[in-house]
Amino acid sequence: MNDHTTINKNKDNLEVSSHDLDSETSLEGEKAKSLSIVLGALRLSAHAVSRDPDQLPSQLTGRLLESHERAITRILEQIRQEVKYPWLRPLTASLPPPGGPLVRSLSGHSGAIWAVAATADGRRVVSASEDQTLIVWDLVRSEVLVTLRGHSDAITAVAITADGRRAVSASIDKTLKVWDLETGVELMTLFGHASSVFAVAVTPDGQRVVSGSNDKTLKVWDLGSGMVRTTFSGHSDTIRAVIVTPDGRRVISASDDRTLKVWDLENGTEMATLHGHDQPVMTVAVTYDGRLAVSGSINGELKVWNLERRAEQATLRGHGYAVNAIAVTPDGQRALSASDDKTLKVWDLQSCEELSTLRGHGGSALAVEVMSDGQLAVSGSFDNTLKVWNLEIGIEQGTQSRQSYTIGTVVITPDGQRVVSGIKYIDLGEMTLKVWDLKKRAELATFGGFRDILAVAVTPDGRRAVVGSDKALMVRDLESGVELATLSGHSDRVSAVAVMPDGFRAVCGSDDKTIKIWDISVARKVGEQSRAELATFHGHGEKVRTVTVTPDGCRVISGSNDKTLKVWNLESGAELATLAGHGDGVNTVAVTTDGRRVVSGSNDKTLKVWNLESGAELVTLSGHSNLINTVVVMPDGSRAVSVSDDNTLKVWDLELGKELATFTDEGHLVACDVSPDGATIVAGGVSGQVHYLRLEGITPGPTVVTAWRATGDRNLAFGCPYCCTWSEIPGFALGTEIACPHCGKPIKLNPFVVMAELPSNMRQSPNMVSEDLLNELNQPLFVVSVDRPKEVTQPPVVISIEQPKEVRQPPTLRCTLAGHTSYILGCAISPNGATVVSASDDKTLRVWDAVNGRLLQTFVGHSGAVNGCAVSPDEVWIVSAGGLMDCTLKTWDLASGRVLRTLTGHTGAVKGCAVSSDGAWIVSASADNTLRVWNAASGRELRTLSGHATPVYGCAVSPDGKWILSAGHDKTLRMWDAASGRELRTLIGHTGEVNGCAISPDGTWIVSASRDKTMRVWDKATGRELLTLIGHNFEVIGCAVSPDGAWIVSASHDKTLRVWDATTGIERLMLPLPGALLCMALHPSQPVVACGDEAGRVYLVDLVGIEYGPLFVTATPTKGLGLVVRCPTCQNRFAVEAEEMGSEYICRPGCGTRMKINPFVTLTAQPADKEGWLSRLRKKK
Repeated sequence: MNDHTTINKNKDNLEVSSHDLDSETSLEGEKAKSLSIVLGALRLSAHAVSRDPDQLPSQLTGRLLESHERAITRILEQIRQEVKYPWLRPLTASLPPPGGPLVRSLSGHSGAIWAVAATADGRRVVSASEDQTLIVWDLVRSEVLVTLRGHSDAITAVAITADGRRAVSASIDKTLKVWDLETGVELMTLFGHASSVFAVAVTPDGQRVVSGSNDKTLKVWDLGSGMVRTTFSGHSDTIRAVIVTPDGRRVISASDDRTLKVWDLENGTEMATLHGHDQPVMTVAVTYDGRLAVSGSINGELKVWNLERRAEQATLRGHGYAVNAIAVTPDGQRALSASDDKTLKVWDLQSCEELSTLRGHGGSALAVEVMSDGQLAVSGSFDNTLKVWNLEIGIEQGTQSRQSYTIGTVVITPDGQRVVSGIKYIDLGEMTLKVWDLKKRAELATFGGFRDILAVAVTPDGRRAVVGSDKALMVRDLESGVELATLSGHSDRVSAVAVMPDGFRAVCGSDDKTIKIWDISVARKVGEQSRAELATFHGHGEKVRTVTVTPDGCRVISGSNDKTLKVWNLESGAELATLAGHGDGVNTVAVTTDGRRVVSGSNDKTLKVWNLESGAELVTLSGHSNLINTVVVMPDGSRAVSVSDDNTLKVWDLELGKELATFTDEGHLVACDVSPDGATIVAGGVSGQVHYLRLEGITPGPTVVTAWRATGDRNLAFGCPYCCTWSEIPGFALGTEIACPHCGKPIKLNPFVVMAELPSNMRQSPNMVSEDLLNELNQPLFVVSVDRPKEVTQPPVVISIEQPKEVRQPPTLRCTLAGHTSYILGCAISPNGATVVSASDDKTLRVWDAVNGRLLQTFVGHSGAVNGCAVSPDEVWIVSAGGLMDCTLKTWDLASGRVLRTLTGHTGAVKGCAVSSDGAWIVSASADNTLRVWNAASGRELRTLSGHATPVYGCAVSPDGKWILSAGHDKTLRMWDAASGRELRTLIGHTGEVNGCAISPDGTWIVSASRDKTMRVWDKATGRELLTLIGHNFEVIGCAVSPDGAWIVSASHDKTLRVWDATTGIERLMLPLPGALLCMALHPSQPVVACGDEAGRVYLVDLVGIEYGPLFVTATPTKGLGLVVRCPTCQNRFAVEAEEMGSEYICRPGCGTRMKINPFVTLTAQPADKEGWLSRLRKKK
């Protein structure tokens, strides 16, 4: 077999093709060599072709194109001539060729592969994935034997018993499962860990299992009964890996606490702690003689340890990023490491030298296992594939000096001559912009100086690139690389960029949920960027991931993580339509060349085609098995190209709604573009390869172009995308199909035109560029424009769905409390107003002086985000709500920062907490759909409140302590009896999830905050809705009632605090702040608010102009004194008589606070531990 015919005939069964080739390897000479090469290419492509046999031509071409064998050249030529169906022909050898250390790839998982394990005979491999499945593979035949399903979250580790009959898996769902590998039956589930399980190992005798968890413990299980034999405690942070020594007597564990520990398996004694790593330890392996251990850290280092001397023997450096897994060869001479730098490295454990670097994964290498013969290794990756490697070939070829990088953006210039791509070098952590010659596929230039490259667009003249870098836009000259302008204004990452057809303006979308329009027509010095911002569009509720502009330049289309697309009028900023239908965030959007249809791609793995005029969804394109990163429309407007994290590029027929052709890469594909003539598709991704592809087997339709008219000229002209020449046309040719007068290629003209003019301000002299560059900038440009902006120096126009009311008073910031490194998720002010407590996604709580903003203490103890906090009424302790990583509450001594108790019971993240007015009990709200009531002194759970259908995000306690209020994402509020846990009433009215709630200080009414952008006021007695407060532009995340009951204060993602009249519902004050707010708390006696934002900042804000009336206080029965009231301002306590309840009082001289005593009391009697001056006076009398 020396041609393509036999291979193509058997493409539906690669095993037949491989067998045919193997049977002919006895041939000698050139023919045998060629067949061996083809056999290697088939093996490397098996993962793609087994799923889609029509990919065989593209896979063989992409791997064999650089071969100089005559037989191979003949086969590839036959493929071009004989394949009649649509396929994508690689123009370069962009796929790994045969003959290297990579033997084959195995594809079957839809998520990252976190662990692999092999049977002792080396014939089967089990892979564990974040897609919640395990797959058992026949390594010889490259087939899936069985898929194991049962875990409810990502699977992190797997181990196989020595007899190869059972496997044990560990998962984020806090369980281990035991499986029969022959039948695929789940034998048992092991419960016991309090948090995610990250590691598992089986003893050599197959009797016991050892697991390591995020709960900082190791557990030894009896594999027969499933019972816990013993628990090892000693690590102070998450345990990432465990291994049992070959003699079955010791266990070695690796932890985020930067240590390894050696344990006696029989009695659980800690034998040794190995110190040396200065970063978390991710993995550990041991040689088969049990003398050496090899560990890997998050900083890329490996360390070799002598277990007999319990000392570090060597440090191995070479990886640029975290080492995720290590395996040792059976002879104990070599070790393999898998890293986030997408490579595996082979190390000599005697000389401690690097022998080889294995490249091929398109994402982080997460797992590795060496077969029993020591010749083959199997690795798992973030690219969702397993790869089989020949270690001997890898060592022979050594380490090639090729840097690892990923491609994040790909754009073809409008003239079709160049490709501009954003590159991230894995080893160096650098971001560069590369320019390539499209026809020669050669690199032309590299430009550095970027903090990040998230999006790239090129101006219509092809001379400037507009780059989304961190929170700014950077405009670069593509010839010289000179920076023409840096435009700052967004408060978060700029993730999308598009250039208007006029070439004067750019539109960008940001993670701050806004879209901005910029003037990019002139070079600008630093400090002049404010003049470039023309408008800001508000409307999306989540991050804006993509933007594009219609061909006529009149409309902007944006896509967001809020699952919608929005269509905007560019001139007025009005929101014209919202396109809803995707089940997850929208990552990419493109417009057909005639401007009539929109194509969007989403995290829900689908593309949707929309009618732009009516907003109707026309068709849903399904076929990708993972999120879609980019979609572009081909120039004829009838087809689209998409790339996905499923490692594929697909071409779609938009008229028929079907998939035409697929190309599979070695890793996630992130970006793609199509040349203006439709001849070449360029794509790139995490594998670092730039793919140049041509769609074969389809005759494209005429390219759709838009004609332009010069200012003051009646003549129309169009630019041909094929020959790059300009031709004049009569007006009646618009909307028709014509032939280019120069090259004869068919062109279809849009029925509309755009105006073209030379921007006069391009002749202004920018100070930051050279004279030569300035002269070049003054040359005439071919640009198109619908309407030139009349004035580009006007102040930015902020456009939103609902125009905000006039800001009556700028916010007076007492201070900004900086120190947290991530989101502020909760805050509280102590009852005496002296301290502020903040809870953060950075796993800490911080205590601040409310007067001067000084940091007093940092509390560390939660293993994940801290979602909320509250201070006890006596200011002695605080309680915190832990996120998904630990699902607990903790009480802390406020003075020392010591953890008093950890309250466990919730099975989901704790979203909020509150303390009763007497400090006797705590209530918590959780994502497990429940509230729980706890004894504050003992930490014992008193009762569980069930009724919400979805996560509960907020809770509050009434002033008398008799009832509890909860806010749920089922759009309801619920009232509960605090003593019995019985549900009293359900309040229905919000149209979106309820984020927070508060109770008036007299307990007669309730206020709630919701994602529907409103707050609602409810009557406590009847449950009737009294008021709806409308004004925020985005979801309201929190609310509070002033201590006098006269004001409601709200905080929102729209970056504002607002104050409302509690009686009328009228907005009295709107205070803008720098960041999107996530939480808030009110001072107990002053018009001061503490609030936190997404940037990790806590603000103390004065509500200027707001004055309080008498402050409500509630009497507490106190042993020996009767009823006692505390002044919220000076904290003095005084006794009151029963007949004084409901009256107003003025505090002692020197304080003068006016108070109104509630007519009810708190429930629990308190000891007279703090008596005020009036109490002592009455006691003397």
